[in-house]
Amino acid sequence: MKLIIHDLDQDTLSRVLLPGAEDRVVQATTGKRHCIGCFECWTKHPGECIFQDRYHGLPAIMGHVEEILIISRLWYGSYSPEVKLLMDRSIGVVQPDFVEREGRMHHKLRYTNQPKLTVWFYDDQGDIEEQTLARDLVRRNMLNFTTAEWSANFVGSAQELAGVL
Repeated sequence: MKLIIHDLDQDTLSRVLLPGAEDRVVQATTGKRHCIGCFECWTKHPGECIFQDRYHGLPAIMGHVEEILIISRLWYGSYSPEVKLLMDRSIGVVQPDFVEREGRMHHKLRYTNQPKLTVWFYDDQGDIEEQTLARDLVRRNMLNFTTAEWSANFVGSAQELAGVL
């Protein structure tokens, strides 16, 4: 199964993704609840956010999929605010204690699954410096999720994604 986290409007999403892909879980990014740092997804309700909304079980979903596909506008070398909100809300995919990976401290994984992480950034204005920052961000996300494989890709506009996804 593939989890798709995106900031596209529904019309663009329907033109970009292949129709009939039933194995995909599409997680729209229109929610307004930000992570409040209560850490109950670590302690009281492992892997589940306290907010009972459409993103409540996102960490558990992320911990069981084969691939996480993120589609985001390139936003100052990072994800768009909507995608960043979901990434923050997914902290329950890891545990509060630490392990060393590649000489740095990272959270221990809650799930043993190692999904492939594929990120597609789109933006007509993105420059090489922003792309470098974004690629480093995705690499660090890969270390946190200990993914088996990862890539950060860039296109000029969301419409161009239709030719590559």
